[in-house]
Amino acid sequence: MKPVLLTLVGAIFYALGNVLVARRLHDVSPFVLSLGFSCVMAPILTVALLARERLGIQASIPIRSVLLVIAVTGIVYLIADVSYLGAYKAKGSLAMISTVVSTWPALAVLINAATGCRLPTARR
Repeated sequence: MKPVLLTLVGAIFYALGNVLVARRLHDVSPFVLSLGFSCVMAPILTVALLARERLGIQASIPIRSVLLVIAVTGIVYLIADVSYLGAYKAKGSLAMISTVVSTWPALAVLINAATGCRLPTARR
């Protein structure tokens, strides 16, 4: 149940973020938005990691073999964020962008299958 709850909370906050971007930030450069979001998140996450024991956060510093994957994933997320936020700058509507976003699960399954993982079954 916890993964479902966390996913639902994330979806609600992403939806809220989409509404804020569509209503108030659609004319701002996606590069400026991504940088601004990162500047807000970095200190909050730094404090949370430094106080992780007191806050009950289970987080360990990754080993070197994982750092490259984290860096590549960061680049992937940057490209995704700039493209996604750029859709608003290009005058995309909230309804259109949200509809396209609903294809993400199918795309993830296809990418996962194309990179050697099995397709999901009714049991998984």
